[in-house]
Amino acid sequence: MTASSEEIERERQALENCENEPIALIGSVQPFGWLLATDLALETVTHVSENVSDFTGSDHTEVLGSDIREVLDRETLHRVRNIVGHSTIRAQREFVGQASVSNHIFDLAVHVVDHSVVYEFLPAVPEAVDAMHAFGAAQMLLSRASTMSDLQDVLDHAVRELRHFTDYDRVMAYRFLPDGAGEVVAESVGPAIDSFLGLRFPAFDIPQSARRLYATTPIRVISSVVKPQPPLHAMDSDGAPLDLSLALLRGSVAVHSQYLTNMNVGATMSLPIVVDGDMWGLFALHHSEERAPSTAIAMSCELVGRSISLMIQHEQELGRRSRLERCNTVAGSLFGAGENPLGFGSYWRSASQQLATLVDCDGVALVGQERVNRYGSCPADHVIQTIVASSLDQNGSGYPGGMGANVTVTNSFLADVAHVDAAPSAGAITLLDPLPAFDALVFFRDETSETVRWAGTTEKKLVDAADGLRLNPRASFDEYLDSTAGRCRSWEQTDIDMVDALGQALQRYYASQELREQHQGELGLVVRELNHRVRNILAVVKSLIGQTSGQAADLPGYVQSLEERIAALAGAHDLLTENDWKTIGFDELCRRSLRPYLGEDQNRVAISGEPVRVIARVASAMSLVLHELASNAAKYGALSVPSGRVVVRWTLTNDSLSLQWTEQGGPAVREPSSVGFGTSIIRDSLSFEFDASSTLFFAPSGVEARFVLPASLVEGCAEPGIPEISVESEDSAAPEVRRVLLLEDDYIVSCETKAMIERCTESAVSVTPSIEAAFTAIKHQRFDAAVLDVNIRGEFSGPVAERLAADGVPFVFATGYGSRDQQLQDFGAREILTKPILEPRLATVLADLLADQPGGEEI
Repeated sequence: MTASSEEIERERQALENCENEPIALIGSVQPFGWLLATDLALETVTHVSENVSDFTGSDHTEVLGSDIREVLDRETLHRVRNIVGHSTIRAQREFVGQASVSNHIFDLAVHVVDHSVVYEFLPAVPEAVDAMHAFGAAQMLLSRASTMSDLQDVLDHAVRELRHFTDYDRVMAYRFLPDGAGEVVAESVGPAIDSFLGLRFPAFDIPQSARRLYATTPIRVISSVVKPQPPLHAMDSDGAPLDLSLALLRGSVAVHSQYLTNMNVGATMSLPIVVDGDMWGLFALHHSEERAPSTAIAMSCELVGRSISLMIQHEQELGRRSRLERCNTVAGSLFGAGENPLGFGSYWRSASQQLATLVDCDGVALVGQERVNRYGSCPADHVIQTIVASSLDQNGSGYPGGMGANVTVTNSFLADVAHVDAAPSAGAITLLDPLPAFDALVFFRDETSETVRWAGTTEKKLVDAADGLRLNPRASFDEYLDSTAGRCRSWEQTDIDMVDALGQALQRYYASQELREQHQGELGLVVRELNHRVRNILAVVKSLIGQTSGQAADLPGYVQSLEERIAALAGAHDLLTENDWKTIGFDELCRRSLRPYLGEDQNRVAISGEPVRVIARVASAMSLVLHELASNAAKYGALSVPSGRVVVRWTLTNDSLSLQWTEQGGPAVREPSSVGFGTSIIRDSLSFEFDASSTLFFAPSGVEARFVLPASLVEGCAEPGIPEISVESEDSAAPEVRRVLLLEDDYIVSCETKAMIERCTESAVSVTPSIEAAFTAIKHQRFDAAVLDVNIRGEFSGPVAERLAADGVPFVFATGYGSRDQQLQDFGAREILTKPILEPRLATVLADLLADQPGGEEI
């Protein structure tokens, strides 16, 4: 083995040791709070941090093994028991509120991991002032960010506002590149603080194990890189270490602390940006001295990180759909009319120009078994064949930049493909086996003379530690310039995604060659339907956000309620996807909706009924109804006490599907004095969307509910008839009032849209969930304006639009498809609003509509 090979092997061992570092089982905590854990029965303290004495005066030996009732008062423990029943308790920390321990006030958060309940105690600050400041600042940050269309503007705005309300010295937005390295793409720094803006950090600075942990941990705090970290003591010294993956107080490994010290950083807070379950980047907050955020600041920052993650994910989803459309178009055009698709022949000239514009490249080549078709700046034919052969031989077995079974990437042939002079090209993306009879489609980039700015050198420093080879933290982060000689401009992830999407599109088109015209139309329909469903989902989520905020008493309650409702909605859509958006087993729908509350004791929730399948569109509404019932039961009803249980049973008759919800053994209940959003969902959503009947009764022995769904919603039954709709006639003696018709078949969206219209216009709003109901309303009342959803229970609302136009009533369409999918303008709509509808836009449009009506000048 040569010296070079030995050094490569040492680096490999050091990286492997770094990956295997048990960062979640650290065995210590941050010193700005203290931590304990109990068994799942919430009885015995099984773990406690040694610094409990610093905060309470009690030695850790006194607390360890004691009854949790000796630590927490009865009321606090009751709140903990309720929260431990939440469906999200194993996925995130849940805020309990303030708790008194040994006459000291702490902010308490809990979560469940394995067989333990973990409690984290942070010193409390004046709650009202701090929470108002933190939540208000986060709300302003997100409100402004939601109006920005450019991602760079969002990141620049976020780092400025985060530094403003957290008072950290430096706040950076750090984005990962396709090769694993990272780059600081936005930054806000205080006076005399070094800037890292535009600098890159090598991939090994953040190991993959740390990235995976970041992807499931919404916030990471290190209050001091120099203070000793109090150890965590366990009652069972031989047991498995406590997993602190979700703990805010999780300690840090020594190499990370040394890394931060070398950067002249005294404390950090990190907010991961997670897109599609993977790390896209993170917000890194640095401070030169010791610093620990308050609970309110930490929760507000966590909300900012999660919200911006969702914004980026949404934008990337739109980008993916756009790329898919472009790739479908190009893939289809590669097959010329009447020409053999296995050889482009003279058609290659036109096809190659389209390919070269699809990806930002200098040249493109299609490599066959007997010839090479070239366009633009490319290497010689024999060099191209050498590059393709290397890709075919090594793809999937360590080829640098390998992206999977069909795509390979290199920024430098000199580094990745030995003994090849590919001038003028320096790098390429290669799509292998794009079509039968072709080995590869290669996109080339020429050599560039750019200089990359690094934060310190990228050389790995190795050290022989007691537990094996380790990477020594870099000692300097001074700017280091690295020439890109022999390299091309780095391929971006969007370039790689585009080539991958093109490969998929080519395979689809070849497989369906004989039916390509028909399939091309079907693929376009799929994209439009996906766009419609995504926009409708976004509209529902937007409505949930608005309606939930009106009921939440504080930030933690708002975040918790919103996340649980979105989780219920996501669970329903998972079930729809698994069943290809066809009929769904009602038993599976109920069990999936109630799964977070089943727990280990399956007798707490008894579910029974005969086998029956319901149509797909029932899933979302029924899942939310069951979620609200179960959530209320967990907070106030039968599931809030160990002795309580819930019985869910359904029966099918010739004309209906009847579901009965009965709570037993819980505390005495009484009907609430006001109707919240959750109760409205239970009582009204099914009747609104499906003409079902809903009854909710607060019996002293427990909540009871009964829902009767029309048999037309069950597989194999007839379509529903037109329901009788009763609308009161307009009272001529009543004072003049503006009337707006809203046609919307989704209950949650209709609630939010109705509220927006009322706020914008102070009009009386008539909500109709079906085309028949809309015609009945128009027959009995005169409307000044209307907002019409395009798709109502699978039907186009055009007939309603025609009737309104004939009556001279101005109206707008609301759609999840987009105006190009139908000639909506031909129906006389003043505007076409795309879901989710934003209130400022709706206000402007309605003001224009109502201004044209008699007395409109006063609007």
